[in-house]
Amino acid sequence: MTDRILLRTEQLSRSFGSLLAVDRVDVAVREGELRSIIGPNGAGKSSFFRLISGEMAPTAGRIWLRGRDVTGLPQHAISRLGVAKSYQITNIFPHLTVFENVRVAAQGPARAFDFWSRAAALPGPRERAEELLATMGLAAKAGLLAAHLTHGEKR
Repeated sequence: MTDRILLRTEQLSRSFGSLLAVDRVDVAVREGELRSIIGPNGAGKSSFFRLISGEMAPTAGRIWLRGRDVTGLPQHAISRLGVAKSYQITNIFPHLTVFENVRVAAQGPARAFDFWSRAAALPGPRERAEELLATMGLAAKAGLLAAHLTHGEKR
């Protein structure tokens, strides 16, 4: 683990009218560090993650990613900086192969898209999909329909 701070919030707050959902949260997450956010329903956990991901703007406070102030940036811009969320409900294209599903996701961060090219001909997303499948231990299942994966593999 290093001392490099990947994510930092300072006095991060979000209110909905008189309801204070996130109340002046200060946090620093370093490279290689794992953290958990726990609490009862309604404690503000989901709101906190929506703030970090840019899905929702804070009422007050600041958010930094790798030293860059990203407070108020839209969700797509923060996503391109490497912030991703995993939802409880898995969304896949069950009738596409595992490889095709990952390639679709790999096409998302591209700065430009060649509308007239076949997706299979785009080298960047294809190579990235192969790399991701290898990293996740799913390269051997790349040709299977995604519907045949276990719940854990789909996530």
